[in-house]
Amino acid sequence: MAVCISIFLVWHYVQRSKDVPAMGEARFILSPAEQQEFSHKGEGGDSESAYKMSLYYDFVALDHPKAIYWLKKAALNGHTLAQYNLGHSYLYEDVVKDKVKAKYWLKKAAQKNYTSAILLLKEFDNHRQPHQNRTHKTAHHSIKEHKG
Repeated sequence: MAVCISIFLVWHYVQRSKDVPAMGEARFILSPAEQQEFSHKGEGGDSESAYKMSLYYDFVALDHPKAIYWLKKAALNGHTLAQYNLGHSYLYEDVVKDKVKAKYWLKKAAQKNYTSAILLLKEFDNHRQPHQNRTHKTAHHSIKEHKG
């Protein structure tokens, strides 16, 4: 009897977990109303809204071109994490690889004392290929480092 209950509980958990996004992506889910609001604000120059849209497209909708579009918007409007992540994308992602643009955006973030950008630039400036580490990208960083 205990085995049957255990099997049922496991089955029930598995069925319920199919409808729940992974914890990482759950933070970036936007309702249709939020998508519309952040899109409108982001197009109007609000860097935080544009950044939220980039996270949504990068982690939830899985639309890389739109994620990069919004990341550029946020970076151009001074969002430090967006500047770092755009530089990181230009450095490592084959779709948008461009070392000149990577260095430009990493410098922008480093000028705001963003530690990860400073460290990555040091590797870059020492003529070493920085170590590829996707965990350096995006929301995996402490927001405490972000000041704008």
